[in-house]
Amino acid sequence: MSEDEKKYYNLYLKISRLARGKPFRYRKDFTNFDSTDLGKANLIAIKRIAILFRKFNHINPEKYFQAPFDLYPDTDYFDLPFFASRKAIKAYTIAINKAREESPDTDDQLKFIKESLRFIALFCLKENITLKQYINYKKGTTYSWMKHVKQNDVSMYALMEFPEAHDIISKTPKDEINLFLPNIANKIGAFKSRYYTSPRAQKLVRDGITRLTKFIEKQKNQLKKI
Repeated sequence: MSEDEKKYYNLYLKISRLARGKPFRYRKDFTNFDSTDLGKANLIAIKRIAILFRKFNHINPEKYFQAPFDLYPDTDYFDLPFFASRKAIKAYTIAINKAREESPDTDDQLKFIKESLRFIALFCLKENITLKQYINYKKGTTYSWMKHVKQNDVSMYALMEFPEAHDIISKTPKDEINLFLPNIANKIGAFKSRYYTSPRAQKLVRDGITRLTKFIEKQKNQLKKI
């Protein structure tokens, strides 16, 4: 097994055990992993899962393994081969789309917004751009923020204080929108409505943008002095 395959197996082990309220320990020795029929089936499954994650790098492995437990609370166990199936991919897609459309003031959404703002700030520093330039920034032909939303690195709610976002979506070719923002572009009005009636999320984003704008400017100025 590769190191990635071992890591994904232990992540599956952790999430599946915790979902059932059971303790877990990471597996360290994989020497005889496939010595049984079950082990052989699990080895095939984890290799397929690793290929899936490499091919579709926008998939978040932790959320992928967690998705069916959230969607089907009456089912307390999903074996490893399940996660190598189309059913698991469908469960992940449904869970991600469902999470995206939750109220921005839920604890999970607020946490995601914080993570999104941090991701954007680090990206701006890496690319040597200001926070204001982020929404119009491209690497190649596609806006970077669209890729970030697709990869679930950035919440749409974190972009609500960038007024250019709606205009960019309306001017972007339909095939590109369908590729990067499926189930989002045609609901941008709903995202805006939920955001502007959510005091906690609004305050979080506005305060965050103010702080991060100053932080990025400070970091860039310090680099100029070096």
